[in-house]
Amino acid sequence: MDEVIYMENIVKVEFLKLKRYSVIKAGIIMTTLSPLLSLFYSTASGGQSWTFEYFMQQVMTSNCTLFFPIIITLIAGYIITREYTDDTIKSLLTIPIPYKQLLSSKLLILLLLTIYFSFIGCVIALVINIIAGFP
Repeated sequence: MDEVIYMENIVKVEFLKLKRYSVIKAGIIMTTLSPLLSLFYSTASGGQSWTFEYFMQQVMTSNCTLFFPIIITLIAGYIITREYTDDTIKSLLTIPIPYKQLLSSKLLILLLLTIYFSFIGCVIALVINIIAGFP
């Protein structure tokens, strides 16, 4: 039970560290680009009749193939290497936190951010669908 509370504290600290940087804003901007790119596809093809289901399928396809691999890779690299860039790895290694547990907390943060970005992308796609008026 103590390990779970300990891990929660590490994750909270990682979230506090992320508040200082603009990596979350960059992820939100990149997440917004996927529905916009799908909207561009929908207006560019003249003969295709776009529906809500087809539009959401295109958004999911562009998320899975184009945007989310890039977003996840950039944020993961940023979160992990930020300890070396800010020169805080020395301080972290003096605290009795195993490096494996530190990386696990960073990957848990990445999972939560991916869920958050997925939710934002879905909401933006729904708003774009309402504005575009797809049947």
